[in-house]
Amino acid sequence: MRQTVIIIAISLFGTCLLWLFQASLHSYAYTQIGIGLINKIGEPYQQHGTGKRIVIYGDSAAFGTGATRPETTFAGVVGKNCPKCSVKNLGQNGFKTKSLLEQLQNSHDQKQFDRTYILIGANDIMHFYVDLHKSCKNMRSILKISSQKSAKVILLTAPDASYADFFAFPLNYYYGTRSKKFNGCSKQAARRFKNTSYIDLEGSYTRSLFAKHQASDGLHMNDTGNRYWYKLTVQNNQGR
Repeated sequence: MRQTVIIIAISLFGTCLLWLFQASLHSYAYTQIGIGLINKIGEPYQQHGTGKRIVIYGDSAAFGTGATRPETTFAGVVGKNCPKCSVKNLGQNGFKTKSLLEQLQNSHDQKQFDRTYILIGANDIMHFYVDLHKSCKNMRSILKISSQKSAKVILLTAPDASYADFFAFPLNYYYGTRSKKFNGCSKQAARRFKNTSYIDLEGSYTRSLFAKHQASDGLHMNDTGNRYWYKLTVQNNQGR
């Protein structure tokens, strides 16, 4: 009986290790595709104008990774729908909430913005070693600073991570849990500031819709996804 239990335990342990190894290879393959998408965009979309001053902060979603060209990134869609606006895109690939908070704290730009878009959270979610309690604390500080320097702040975090092809089973469910936790605290943080609105990406997606909007790396948004994210801000009377 004891030997049987040991054999079963070893088998289960070996199966788990195999799953994790396969999931790691799966994510590595998609990561290589993602690197190609970063190189495709080159530089984040910027737009000079004499109208409203718009700034976009965040990670690769703000930078535009996943789109086919700068004009079809989220920033590009914002600029297209406000051709006279000044669009300053400060998004950087790999940014976490900690990185963004440091960027804001070290900024010497004293000018006020008419609108601020913040696209952040995916890297906090997908890096398992990141303490989400600290990420939530960072988010509150990020929104406090941004709300003081902008007439309107619009926060977009992340859809349900379990939908992303980047994460193979069973890791997709683990990261789905992390995304729900992070999105929940981000939504609560946004409620603290009257001029800040939270766009519920998690509640705006089904698995099938996400599949149509994800880029070839199974993680970032494609052109259609970027247009959809902007559409959500407009539907919430916040995008124009």
